[in-house]
Amino acid sequence: MPQLIRSKNHSIWFRHIDDPQGDLLRELRRLEPGQAVVLQIGGREGVWRRFNQGAKGRTPEALSCANDRATSVWNSLPVDGVPVDVLLVRVEPPSAQTQVKRKSRSRRKATGRPGFTPACSHLAKDVLCIGIDVAWWGGLQGPSKKHTRSECLALAARVNGKWSDLEIRRVDLTLLDQPNADDVTPNADPKADLLSQAVKEELARFGHIAHVVLAADVPMKALARRDLNPPQKTKERSTEAGRKTAAFRACDLKWHAERDKSPQGWRNVQILPGAPLYPRVIELVSKLRMLGFSIYQHPWGPHPTYTAVECFPNEVLWSAGVLGHVKKLTEASIRAYKRLGKVRARLPSDVFLSLCRHTLLPALSAASLDAATCERWLSSFFDRLKEDLVVTDDPAEGRSGKKFDDCMDSVLSLTAAVAFAEGKAHVHQGDDPEDGHIVGPGLPPIEGEKGI
Repeated sequence: MPQLIRSKNHSIWFRHIDDPQGDLLRELRRLEPGQAVVLQIGGREGVWRRFNQGAKGRTPEALSCANDRATSVWNSLPVDGVPVDVLLVRVEPPSAQTQVKRKSRSRRKATGRPGFTPACSHLAKDVLCIGIDVAWWGGLQGPSKKHTRSECLALAARVNGKWSDLEIRRVDLTLLDQPNADDVTPNADPKADLLSQAVKEELARFGHIAHVVLAADVPMKALARRDLNPPQKTKERSTEAGRKTAAFRACDLKWHAERDKSPQGWRNVQILPGAPLYPRVIELVSKLRMLGFSIYQHPWGPHPTYTAVECFPNEVLWSAGVLGHVKKLTEASIRAYKRLGKVRARLPSDVFLSLCRHTLLPALSAASLDAATCERWLSSFFDRLKEDLVVTDDPAEGRSGKKFDDCMDSVLSLTAAVAFAEGKAHVHQGDDPEDGHIVGPGLPPIEGEKGI
């Protein structure tokens, strides 16, 4: 198998690849400038892109990271000259943009404006809204990753037109722990019993409220795709020749098309492919149906008593950005919390809370919450971070990590549910509702109304 030695920068130079058979290098040299390729390096997949032509018209024999996963893979490689295995997974077809230089591509103007299809009508009755940050595999594997095997619910109720305070509930999945699970089995709560029980308890606690909207950051529907391997935690290491491990659904592609019309600074937002569905997610959807939930179908459908919708925090923040709720901030600014979570950074508490505020406030505003409610919810959110010791007074600092990230994503998911109840949500969906949907907060102002 070909092997690669890591360079100092985030680039794969062909001269650093030891390829005795020459097949890999032959394919890489055939790539057009800017063309993408999926490589498996050290057992993990990432997308890489051939360098564009230089000033003298020559294309360097090198690849650059084309997505966050490739960057993560690269950062995990040894820097001491130890070779790692590299395998060609697939070559992406060239597009019209591959010949454009990076500088020109970054300045291209958006064609048209992103489209926002209203997801539903306003729900006039009292309603309970729940946002869930779902751990698709029940958290990470191994005894040292026990702290990751948890989930978070954010909830609030609207009664007589007024929203209650924000509440956040954590679910400890280690009560049904499987730290040594195999490659196709969730690491905790494999049947979603603990998570569904938490939802059931909240439904009982708010039993006086007839309508419920639940938004979870997970694909709930996907058409069968025979060319895909079954979901596996280490799917990058078990890819069969000619078979993909994941695919974007029709709703994912619909959102991609709208995202590509975004203003500069908002076209690089990503979501994970929604197919195939993960085993634990299938169990969760089944349990939600048993609790009486209907999975969202069409924009023109009536409001069921209990509605479950798909949402994704990245799409939520993208919506807030392109709808004008973030002023001059960009995707990189508003998603800084996610990057901090990966490195478990510590910041002065005032800086940390300011970071939370400038991420959450645009999403809350996009959901059409008034200023007073936004401030109450931010205050409740900060109190929860202090209760969980994510933010401390002595020393006065905030710590990123799993507890912080879960709180953020559950509240961002909640904004999708709130917007849905308020009749201010949009949906991205293909022709077949069984291939999923993406619901997010916010709609453009109606023509004649004052803009945002």
